[in-house]
Amino acid sequence: MSALTKSPTLPPRVGSTKPISRPSVPSTPRHKPQHSQRPVVFSWNYFLCPVAWIQRHWKDITNEDRKTLARLDRSIVSVLLHARTLGPVYVLCEGGAAFVETLCRSLFPECAMLFSSIAMQEQIKLVCAATPISPTWHGHMLQFVVCQRASQLGVNLTVFGQTSLRNGCAALRRSHSEHTLRRIKMIQTSVAHPTVNEVLNRLEVVQENLALIVAFDDNIDSVLSL
Repeated sequence: MSALTKSPTLPPRVGSTKPISRPSVPSTPRHKPQHSQRPVVFSWNYFLCPVAWIQRHWKDITNEDRKTLARLDRSIVSVLLHARTLGPVYVLCEGGAAFVETLCRSLFPECAMLFSSIAMQEQIKLVCAATPISPTWHGHMLQFVVCQRASQLGVNLTVFGQTSLRNGCAALRRSHSEHTLRRIKMIQTSVAHPTVNEVLNRLEVVQENLALIVAFDDNIDSVLSL
């Protein structure tokens, strides 16, 4: 069903692409990064929300669709609230702030309440594109996250998204030593334009495995087949 299991020993990415991580070498044990050095990054358009599906069906969303979207609304909030207990959360909004605001007001009221909560804004940050995104936008945003969370303990980064975010992770690994960027855990979705139910299934798997992934003390480069 999925490349993720409840075991933290996740299978390697299939295919011929080069791995993000460098080969592991024996080293002196280090302290694990604290909560603030374990950022968790989600793509809104390409992981949390089926934006392409919604745009295609915007004018003919049925009552049954709305019920399913309400379940998704609750699921997104649940995943983000769980993630913020593990580290600071960043939601990359590729469509811009106005688009996300309109979408949440119309279809995701619980997300709207979460994102507008002043108490949550330090723990769950929306990072919204100001202009149409470029191929390197995700990489720049990951660089921003790593620089914001840099410390002597090193950053332990967990990312959920698509190919562009994986490319950004690879660029980060090339430009940062392991002292600065201790671990990268990249979970890429294999479905470019999922349905609402497919995203619901995806988030259920993530919810079950999130704590294991964030705590896993090695690099991960895996595909979630949902």
